[in-house]
Formats: sequence, structure tokens, C-alpha cells
Amino acid sequence: MTTIGKAELFAGRKLLKAERDAAAATAAQLIEDEGAEELRNMLRFHYGLKSRHLDSLIVVPDSEGWIAMLMLRDVPRGMPNLIGAPLSYMDREEALKAARQVLVGAMIMIQDYKAELRDGSAEKLRRFECGDFAFGVPEDIISIMRKKLPRKMTEEIKEKVRKDTEASLHGKLRLLDGSEEAWTRLDDDMQTEIMCEAAQLLCVEVSSIQP
Repeated sequence: MTTIGKAELFAGRKLLKAERDAAAATAAQLIEDEGAEELRNMLRFHYGLKSRHLDSLIVVPDSEGWIAMLMLRDVPRGMPNLIGAPLSYMDREEALKAARQVLVGAMIMIQDYKAELRDGSAEKLRRFECGDFAFGVPEDIISIMRKKLPRKMTEEIKEKVRKDTEASLHGKLRLLDGSEEAWTRLDDDMQTEIMCEAAQLLCVEVSSIQP
């Protein structure tokens, strides 16, 4: 496992500063293309991403070659704080290309959200996936569930919350068949219970489960 220390973060911040404007320009050109949809899907858990969340563009060697990732900071609860390229690469140049692609994807998400804020269509939602079925969990519910959890969360406590909540949610998901129609047939109380348990999982960095 690659360890990212202060030196790597510092170098990554310099790289991010150098690549940022070019990535934003490329994102603006790609925003209506099919390729942009692929990047949006890859970053689907980063709805609401803002420029201030970008921290460091990391390109470092690991045991299998080179890896690339975009580190984030101060992200909303439930949003992953890392966007990694999916592979290890043979050399730094290939990893750098992958890092630039990740950054372009982040810029597309940022520009999308800015556009939604301008036209008033932006939603304060975090995406949660149950197999092939996905839904948005309102930030207000996440905030309520976070207040019910211990203020100081050790890894042991987080793991217990994950295990207990996933077990309970799995029981409720038997009512779904992975379709929007099945979701709409649920009564309001059951939908709310599912939303609350999904929100609790988002509070402990879980954004998807398998049915």
C-alpha cells in the first residue's frame, strides 16, 4: 500500500496548480460530449464538488508501477475524499495522463454544479447505491443522522455502525427489485427508514451496498 506523506502532498499541490487551468478549459470543451458522461459516471459520488475541495494531484510509484489520484479536502459528509485513476501504470508519463483525466472529470463535475446553482436546479443530495438501484439522500437527513452518532468515532465504532446498519438495510431492500417502480410502491414510512439508514451509512463513508 502506497503511503502519501507531506512531501507527496506538497508536490501534488504544485502539480494541481500547474494543471488546473488546462483541465478546466478541457472540461468546458468536453461538457456536452459522450466522453463527459463516462467521467460523470466515474465521479457519480462527487455531486456537489467545488473548486475549494481540490487539494492535491498525486502521481507516485507503487509496488506495481505508478498510480494517480486527486486528493480532496473539506468535502461534505458522505463524499469520498479521494478520486483515484483505476489502474497502475508502467511509467510516470502514463500515470500523469491518467491524473489529468481525473482532474478533467472533477472540473466537469464542478462546472455542472455551478450551472445548476445558476439555474436553481442544484439539489443538496448524496448518492447512495443498492446494487443497480440508486437514490439521492438529502443532506438534511444526513445531518440529522450524524447527530445521533457518537461525536468521537473510532474505527471500531464505525465498523459496528456499518455492520449493524447494513444488516438492517438489507432486510428492507428485499422489498425492492432494483426498480424505480418498486421504490414508488413503498409507503412513506418505509422510504424514510431506508433513507435514514442510507444516511447513517454515508456518515461512516459507505455509499453503496449489494442487495
